[in-house]
Amino acid sequence: MIVAGMRSSISMCSSSQSRVFESVDTELRLLKAGTESSIFASVVCDDLAQTRVLQHSLTGLPTVATAHSIAELIPEEQEGRCR
Repeated sequence: MIVAGMRSSISMCSSSQSRVFESVDTELRLLKAGTESSIFASVVCDDLAQTRVLQHSLTGLPTVATAHSIAELIPEEQEGRCR
């Protein structure tokens, strides 16, 4: 599985949402904090090789801030050792 955090704009969020809602205020505080985005996408892959390729592709997109996957935790040569 790959979880990709999307780049988002504070001005986009603040101009299109009413600050009277607590959720909007929380979102704006999270965006200003500079932490990972609360807007994300999850992708499930068929195998580890596909996961590595897709994570690399997603990371290169201008709208994707970060992409995390299980592949980060598994060494490249691990799949061959399991057979």
